[in-house]
Amino acid sequence: MFVVIAAVALLSEPANSRECQARKGEGRDWSWRQIDGRRCWYQGKARKTKLYWRVTPSDQDEIDVLLESVWPPLSDFDKRWVGE
Repeated sequence: MFVVIAAVALLSEPANSRECQARKGEGRDWSWRQIDGRRCWYQGKARKTKLYWRVTPSDQDEIDVLLESVWPPLSDFDKRWVGE
């Protein structure tokens, strides 16, 4: 039961937030803000709205690679701390 609830929570959009669009869409009242170094377009007047870029599986793979490449294994930490 807990797994199902956690999966639904992770897959749903954050409350009171909007997904970023790479380009301005059709119609009026489009605004943009700089999010993660990219221009994030969203429909509506400029206001304090939480904006996010959808994370695709390939983006998540890149994030995982960066995390693995930056942080050394914890087993090496003890050796370095003690001076072996």
